[in-house]
Amino acid sequence: MIRPTSLGRLAFTTVFFCDVQQAFVQGARALPGTRTFLQLSVPDIRGIRVMTNDFSDAQNTIVRDSGVASDALVGQWNLTSRKSFERSWAA
Repeated sequence: MIRPTSLGRLAFTTVFFCDVQQAFVQGARALPGTRTFLQLSVPDIRGIRVMTNDFSDAQNTIVRDSGVASDALVGQWNLTSRKSFERSWAA
């Protein structure tokens, strides 16, 4: 499910997945001023693939809510600001 980004805590999230399985995000670009590009929320997140995206303008690349398994997401060949990736994906 992709929820509208104008609701409360999601106001600065580009994509919000809740109870999503087998999703593929490719070729996306975070615009300047993006606070969080992708947020993963429980209860049942798995099989998320994130490949060849440009997250360099995102403050936080990916945010996992507590309870989301560390293997729920596989990312490859994404352009990120190293600082934003480390801050947003650290468990």
